Amino acid sequence: MEEGGSVNLRLALARKTTQLDALNDSMLEILAGLKQGEVLGHVLASAAACIPAADSGLVALAEGSVGSLNVGASYGFDPQDIERSSWLKSLANDADKEHSPETSGQASGAPLPGGRRAVTVSALEGSGKKLGFFGLFSIFPDAFTERDSQVLHDFATVASLAVRDAQLLAEIESLGVSDPLTGLLNRQGFNELAEREFKRACRFGQPLALLKIEVDELKTINDRYGRAVGDQLLRGVGRRLQHQLRAVDLIGRCGPGVFHVVLAETTAGKAAWVMNRIRRSLMDAQYETRRGEMKISVSAGVASLEQGCSSITQLVEWADLARLKHS
Repeated sequence: MEEGGSVNLRLALARKTTQLDALNDSMLEILAGLKQGEVLGHVLASAAACIPAADSGLVALAEGSVGSLNVGASYGFDPQDIERSSWLKSLANDADKEHSPETSGQASGAPLPGGRRAVTVSALEGSGKKLGFFGLFSIFPDAFTERDSQVLHDFATVASLAVRDAQLLAEIESLGVSDPLTGLLNRQGFNELAEREFKRACRFGQPLALLKIEVDELKTINDRYGRAVGDQLLRGVGRRLQHQLRAVDLIGRCGPGVFHVVLAETTAGKAAWVMNRIRRSLMDAQYETRRGEMKISVSAGVASLEQGCSSITQLVEWADLARLKHS
């Protein structure tokens, strides 16, 4: 019995390791900026590999009018099955009504195509907004376990990030408000999108934090070494910020050497930890410039919605006061 228990434990650990590796690979693809369809296809394939009971799966995304769904990625389905969208809507309702965003489960009420008799679904959601659902299917009625449902939820969380990231990128491109030097949002673009995130957080009672990061003595650097060197430093800072932060975080260059960051669904304590980690990373780095490698000094401040502010502008002011206090 002891030997059998040890074997089962090793198998469970191996399965968990495989799942974590697959989730990590999916997150790296999102951070690499791949197209939404490519990322969703990878996440779906990874989920299927971790849940071998599934013989088919799909990611259905909310599109346009309320109730309209579009399949973002799928495998194992006949194209004609996917074209009949009534069962997709039924499953979307099942995912929204029966299962909270934090849990997944088996849906039994929705009609399934192609002789399939079991499905486990998880809602896709971001900032309180319904994005669609993630589902795996089987021809066997009792194919999925509770553990399978939880694994699916983990992959659905990654899929939600991919969808939300793609939506934010589309909004940025449509606004035409990127900073030509760093490729980040400019002040106008950041303020518009940050205001939306602020209103969403207030509406759904979610935490939100803002970081203000400033390159110290930028004017002195420009005067001593030339503006071209200062621009190279700012581009380097922009790249490191993108690498250090999540794909769903908003990053804007809102002044000559000033960067603002909105951390969605992030508490004050976690935001302070993120700020300190980023500040150390920016100051430890060696930046390539036409005058050789250089290091910089950075000051940073953080403010959070939990403190009771009334606007994104006030949040920026509080972050600046915190920056000045600790610089």
